[in-house]
Formats: sequence, structure tokens, C-alpha cells
Amino acid sequence: MEDLKLWIDGISSVGIVGAFAAGVYQAHRLAEDARERDRERRIERALDLYRDLVVESDTATAFHQFSVALRAEGFRRFHISTWYLPLDGDLDHDGFLDPTVPGMETSFQNLYKVLWFFERAHNALEFRLVDADVTFNTIGYHCWWWGQVLLMIREPKASVALHRLAARAEAWARENHHYDDWVARCTHDFGGAGPRVL
Repeated sequence: MEDLKLWIDGISSVGIVGAFAAGVYQAHRLAEDARERDRERRIERALDLYRDLVVESDTATAFHQFSVALRAEGFRRFHISTWYLPLDGDLDHDGFLDPTVPGMETSFQNLYKVLWFFERAHNALEFRLVDADVTFNTIGYHCWWWGQVLLMIREPKASVALHRLAARAEAWARENHHYDDWVARCTHDFGGAGPRVL
């Protein structure tokens, strides 16, 4: 009888240990699944930024229109195919981006849409809402390029995020051996000259 009781207790102990091990394994699997879902969401959010920037949307339209306006102004000023690099003074009365000048309100609005997009992208990276490698693989060049074009725009608060993001994109590009390609693609893009150190 005593042996039977020991045998039953042993079986119960094995069952408890087995149930505990199964619970630990299940908790581990659930944690792994949650991490994988989180990673997939961060990748999808990074791809959403790319879609907002490149695919037809209000943001993509603002980027296109503002780029065209800066290129037209670059050609007008320098007589070559390049982009004009706006200054804070261009936002002043009678400046190139003064919204009170008839016809310039769209360019002024587009400037802010560009800055707000990069502010959103910067915040998403800061709070780890997006995958950094996917973000810089897809929009890193754009972050850096617009950082070059708007390097002298400092007054709008949203410009701080762009400048930080552009510097971060440049560091990523150097580390991942993309920087030389980025520079080669835009030797004359910035006021007829190449890029500057951010």
C-alpha cells in the first residue's frame, strides 16, 4: 500500500512538472509570437511611410509639387537643372515662399506638409514604431536628400526633426555602404553643387 502511494505521488509530481514545463513552453511561444507580430507591424508601418512619400497621396503630391517648384526656381536662378535651396528669409514678407504672395500659398503649404511628414517619420523611429533598417532602406535617401535641400530652413519647429532624421539617414548610409551612391546620384542637385555634410 505504501509503495502504491509513493508510486501515485511520483506520477503526480511528474504530471505537475510536465504541466509546468508545458506552461513555460506555451508562455515562451506566446512571447515569441508577440515579438514576431510586433516586428511585422513595425515593418508594415515603415512601408506605410514609403507609400505616403512615394505613392499618390496628399503627402506624395505635396512632395512632388514642392520639388517641382524648387527645381523651377533653381533653373530660373542658376540656368542649370538644379534645385533652389530655400532660406528662412524666403518665408518672410515678399520672400520666395511668402504665402501672402499670390500663387505661393501652395508652395508654403507643401513645405509644411514635407516637414510634417519627416517629423512623423522621426517620431516613429524615436518611439520604435517602425523598423529602422526597413525605414532607411526605403526612405533613407529621401530623408537625406530633403535634408540637403532644406538644410538652411531652420525657423519652422518641424525642421528640427528633418535635420535629425537626415543626419541619421546619412550615418545609416555610410555604415551600410550606400552613401557614395547617394552622393553620385545628385552631384548637381543642390544649387548646382553637390551635397554638404549635415
